[in-house]
Amino acid sequence: MSAKITEGTCIYQEAAAIEEKVQELQERVEALMIAIVRNVTAGSEEAKIVAAGNVIEDDLKNLLECVVLQALEISSR
Repeated sequence: MSAKITEGTCIYQEAAAIEEKVQELQERVEALMIAIVRNVTAGSEEAKIVAAGNVIEDDLKNLLECVVLQALEISSR
């Protein structure tokens, strides 16, 4: 029974860690969106918008990769 409790605790801790990483990345995306709005309203230059969009896209790809890797790690246990 002790092993089940320990395993459950580990899964809970890993899920909490994943949730924390997701929250952190959501905050980063939010900050990027604010930066985009500021840049667009300051002067709507297409190059700035595209560059900011690329940064957001990269961050979202990194977020997805982290979540998938964490989920795979948890499911393999």
